[in-house]
Amino acid sequence: MCALPADLELHLMHERTADDRRRGEERRRAAALRPGRRRRPERAPRPVQVVAAHTSCRTAVLAFLRALSPATSYRRFITPAAPTGVVDLDVLLANDAGHRAVVALDGDEVVCHAMAITSADGGDVELAVVVADDRQGQGIGPRLVRALLDAEPVTSARELEFLVLTWNAPARRLIARIWPDALASREGELIHYRVATGVTAATVSGDAS
Repeated sequence: MCALPADLELHLMHERTADDRRRGEERRRAAALRPGRRRRPERAPRPVQVVAAHTSCRTAVLAFLRALSPATSYRRFITPAAPTGVVDLDVLLANDAGHRAVVALDGDEVVCHAMAITSADGGDVELAVVVADDRQGQGIGPRLVRALLDAEPVTSARELEFLVLTWNAPARRLIARIWPDALASREGELIHYRVATGVTAATVSGDAS
C-alpha cells in the first residue's frame, strides 16, 4: 500500500475531525428535540387558598382522592384499597363540635386535605393530612396543620394523636419539628404519636405527605 503524502493525510484528518464535529452537533440537536428530553423552565409553586371544607367541596375532594398515587393514598389511609371506596366523605367534609376539616384550593381544585377528629370520650383529637402528589414539598401541608391547631376541637383537646407509617419520613420530620417532645410508640408498621396540648408547638415548616 502506498503511503499518502503528509500534507494530504493532514488535510484528510482535518476533514474527518470536522465531519465528526458536525455529526456530534447534529446528534445533540436531534436529542434536544426528542419528546421528554427538553428541560422545562422551573416555575414557582402556584399559591393556594386554605378554606374550611364544606359539602360544596364534595366533587373536588372526590377528584382529589382519585388522583392520589397508591403510595400517597396508603400513607394517609393505611390501606391499599382506593380511598373513595373506604372513606366517609361526610366525615372528611364535617365541621362541627367534634370535627374540623380544611382544604387547600388551587382555583377550584383541591390539592390538600387535613382534618381533626375528636375521640369517642371527647378528650383526644386525631390529626391527619394528605397532599396531592405534584404539590408535596411546597409547605402546603404545614399550613393546613396550623389551621387545625388554631381552632376547635384541637384547642380544647386533652391530647393530640397521629398515626404515621414508619417509612413516612416527611410526616415524621414534621411532627419532630413541631412537637420535639411528642411521645411515640410503635405498633407494627405504624408509629402512634401522642402530644399533650399543654406542650407549645414550634413554628410549622416543611411538608408532610
